[in-house]
Parts: sequence; structure tokens; C-alpha cells
Amino acid sequence: MKLGTILSLVLVLICIGFSRGYSKEEVCPIDGKKFEFNSKKNLALGINQKYPECPRCGFVLFEVRSYNPYREKFKQYIMSDEYQKMRKTETQTWRIAKIVEADQRPLETYVGYLEEATLSANSKQYSKYAKEAIDRELDVVKRWESYGDIVATIPRLIIIDLYRSLGEFENAKNMILETKKMIVKENNNDNTNYKEALGILDKQLVLLDKKDIKRRYLRNKEGEWSFRN
Repeated sequence: MKLGTILSLVLVLICIGFSRGYSKEEVCPIDGKKFEFNSKKNLALGINQKYPECPRCGFVLFEVRSYNPYREKFKQYIMSDEYQKMRKTETQTWRIAKIVEADQRPLETYVGYLEEATLSANSKQYSKYAKEAIDRELDVVKRWESYGDIVATIPRLIIIDLYRSLGEFENAKNMILETKKMIVKENNNDNTNYKEALGILDKQLVLLDKKDIKRRYLRNKEGEWSFRN
């Protein structure tokens, strides 16, 4: 299995794209009342909403399932001052990440939404989102090291990309060298997955030399990974 495929499986960077004409009646699980989600209307008003969101309490319907069993648990957090303040300053995906964290979902799920949040962040939000993602990805590295080197390499690649996007070139370079050293030490450089990882690391070094902070290592709709602006 290629590294890009592994990345697609383990990351929870949800790539559900609503069409420009998407319109549907939804029910808020917090107050039980209906509301209409109309992506075309939102775009016309300059509102960037990827997921249906209750206009009253701000709950984001980010999963295709029944929320009823979790209603009271979600309600306590959604109606908190912390969440209500975030409605004015943070993106949907950042708020979803915080809902997931409050719900005590697996760390990997939380990190996946943090990663997605960096892609929709504005210039003021990006630094906070990326730094939070890095901190939690480092926790993932520690957890995944027991599963084997190739698995632990996956969050390292993401961290390197985020470091570079923040202009933290020294941190990015140190992790690149550390990761390459780990691969060579384990004599895995002939393994297909490790060859792919080494190729990604070499591309990151080229971008570091150019002090490029714009190109990101992202997944497309087909689940394939590549460097894109």
C-alpha cells in the first residue's frame, strides 16, 4: 500500500464538497427545530459554509447520522459562552474540531478536523490553527511510534508541511533530517513506502531552500496527495 493511500485512510480530512446549488431542510438536534441550508444563497451572501449550520445556536451538522443520543451532551457545549463566542471569530471546521474534542473523540479525529481548518483559515486565523495542529500531531507521533516507523512517519510529514507554511524553516528542516535519519537507520530505504516518504522529504527541502510557505502537501478529491498552491 502506497504512503499516499495510507495517508488517505488515517487522516480525517473530510472532503465533502457541497455543490453550488445544494439546498436541504435540516433539523437542529439541539432545539429540534427545522432550518434550511442553501449553499447557493450562502455563497451569494458571501457566507462560506461547507456544512449545514443552525442559524440559532450555531451547531454544525458535520456527520451523516442521528445526533439524538448525544443531544444533551452536545447541547451543554454548544450553548456555552466559549462556543457561542467562537461563532463570531472561527471557521466551521475549527468549531467542529472543538466539538469533537469536547465529545472526547479519538485524538486522530480531532487532528483531522484541525488540519481541515487550516485550509479554510484566513490570514489572522491560520497561525493559531496551524500551531494547534502541530502540537496535537506531535502527540500523534508519540502514540503511533509503537505501531512502526512508517506509521509514525505519516504525522511527521504533515508537521513538516505545517512548519514550513508558518515560516518555521529551522523546525521543518530539523524534522526532515530526523525523519530521514530514522528511515536510513532502520534500513528501510528500499521499501516502497519509505522511498515515497524520502521523495516527499526531498521536495520539502527544495521548498525550504526557496523559503516557500504557500505550496502545501494536500489531498485531492480522488485521495491522491501532491504539492499544490
